[in-house]
Amino acid sequence: EDLKANRSKSAAAAMSLDPRMQKGISRIKEYLESVTQDDMGQLPTVLKVLQLVQANAEVATKALAIVFEFVQDTAKCRQIVAQQGGIKGIVDAMTAHTESITLQTFGCGCLYALSCFRPDNPEKDNNSVSIAHAGGITRLIQAMDAFPNCREVQEWATGALRHLSVEIGGNRREVADG
Repeated sequence: EDLKANRSKSAAAAMSLDPRMQKGISRIKEYLESVTQDDMGQLPTVLKVLQLVQANAEVATKALAIVFEFVQDTAKCRQIVAQQGGIKGIVDAMTAHTESITLQTFGCGCLYALSCFRPDNPEKDNNSVSIAHAGGITRLIQAMDAFPNCREVQEWATGALRHLSVEIGGNRREVADG
């Protein structure tokens, strides 16, 4: 996990030096700024941006903010995130940028929304398994430890952990073991 975070930081440093990458990052930021909650069709592209440009904390944070807006209210969006590998992308972004309170807040919010018990969430069982397998349980606990005074991190991470521990017996062991 530390190796992955260091690799991500090295990639971010390389990106910050290359003027072509800076221009590309600026365009990606402009794109992310243009995405609205009405445009659910952009969600797969936002997830791809999260996956490919994860080393840039600002881009990853903007992408997670958009994903969060989509998943908190729309079952179809939660399904898209699950089907497109977005759960792993969320956890990977949280792993790459452990010191960013904003990114951790959006990450915890996304995992909470993806793990919720809702009648319109037919993917909830699969999401719970995906969150656990992607390392989401550990990441939620680490976010809570890193930001004990952030109410949103504490509430969303606690809610997600509660949902995950109820859903899958194996997760209960992982939560209990820390």
